[in-house]
Amino acid sequence: MHLTPESIKLVRNVEDLSRRKFQYFNQICRLVDYANQKDNRSKFDELIFLAKFITNSWNILDRAGVESQETEKIKLEFTKSIETTQAIIGNLTEGEDSFSRLCEITTSEDFQEFRIFIHELSWLQNYYIERKAKR
Repeated sequence: MHLTPESIKLVRNVEDLSRRKFQYFNQICRLVDYANQKDNRSKFDELIFLAKFITNSWNILDRAGVESQETEKIKLEFTKSIETTQAIIGNLTEGEDSFSRLCEITTSEDFQEFRIFIHELSWLQNYYIERKAKR
């Protein structure tokens, strides 16, 4: 899939906000393009919302520990959100191979790569929130 100038510009703006270059720049651009091409904006909005939730949950679980009694509910929501995120990505991309591999978590390395991808994706939610606040 060829990346559109609109998705490239958007993701570059998001990188500027985050003050870093994205490792998954092309994949995020492709998700933006898939969402726009197939009129799946609501699914994409849900995806970036969940990415932000997952990123924040990871931070909480890292601090509190996954075995903590206090984090039981968040662990359940966290797991459900990851599964929903993987399903939305699969739906948006129609199972495109590179996304299937990214979302297939079988090793700790896969999990870390998925975490980086989700963290970068969560910056789109930050970008839209900031843009809305400036209006």
